[in-house]
Amino acid sequence: MDLMECLGALSTLSDQETVSRTESNLKMIPASFYIPKNKPLKPLGDDAHFICEPEQTIGVADGVGSWSKKGIDAGIYARELMSNAADSVRDEMKKYGVVIPKRVLSKAFLNTKAEGSSTACIITLQGEFLHCANVGDSKFVLIRENKIVFRSPVQQTKFNCPYQLGKMSNTPNVAEEFACKVQEGDVIIAGTDGLFDNVDEKELETLVFMGLQEDIKPELLAKKIAMYAHAQAKDPRACTPFQRESIRAGFQRFGGKYDDITVVVALIMSTSIAPWIPVWETTPAEFCGETLVDSPGPRFYFTHPLVMLSLYDLPFSLESPDLVSQSRCPLNDYIN
Repeated sequence: MDLMECLGALSTLSDQETVSRTESNLKMIPASFYIPKNKPLKPLGDDAHFICEPEQTIGVADGVGSWSKKGIDAGIYARELMSNAADSVRDEMKKYGVVIPKRVLSKAFLNTKAEGSSTACIITLQGEFLHCANVGDSKFVLIRENKIVFRSPVQQTKFNCPYQLGKMSNTPNVAEEFACKVQEGDVIIAGTDGLFDNVDEKELETLVFMGLQEDIKPELLAKKIAMYAHAQAKDPRACTPFQRESIRAGFQRFGGKYDDITVVVALIMSTSIAPWIPVWETTPAEFCGETLVDSPGPRFYFTHPLVMLSLYDLPFSLESPDLVSQSRCPLNDYIN
């Protein structure tokens, strides 16, 4: 679409700094929600993410689960990588006044000592442009006026085999860099493949549209999207992007793909509008997924020093002709 202006790869630091320092009154208001797989021995799952709101930067990562065959928890690698990336973001802003995603990724990679490997996607808002460095199949989409106008490309060697950072895998040199112009009212949805393998673009557009219609806050929108993805992932009858890609690759697979699900929602707002201040903020080190022992079935919740959020505690009507037509089952079956 002509609404989206994508700059493509930025070859030099000076080029990126020139664009990044563009004057703008835009601000990114981010929030996140994470649902790990129900594995008692790995309650934190393989995903990780960070939000550095003062530096207007977010990041997501997905540890490669196949390391478990060697007795290695790749989630530890992903969490260390994202923690180091957040430290690098703050350091970049202090030293240079600008965040360069690929440089952040390179520093985080060098400082990560855990075994394993992970995908990674670092996104920063500088002026009127989003800048991104991506390795693998974690990604983001940009929604404008209820339509996805940009999607970051994924990197994989073959079906379900993404590029990944690690001592025995790829380095940040393979990271793809690009920049896209944004405007007030845009919505960024970033996440791991647990989100994008289970939710169609049309469904994601509708979820965001309904959330904006209800004027809900970013952290609640992230939660609702994650809940829907989780329901799709567990539904053997759901028609999902992963199912279609599996068939194209020659595999017979039905339903969703059960996986860790990370969703980061960021609203692009003008600084002339009073910003929404979240009641609480989480980082991968501050929460854990557990099972409620008194519940009729497995239900995840997240603990934070001040609150406990049950995964299914909020009513959400998603009934929509557009959404229902995309699914083999009524959406209310997933949510209620």
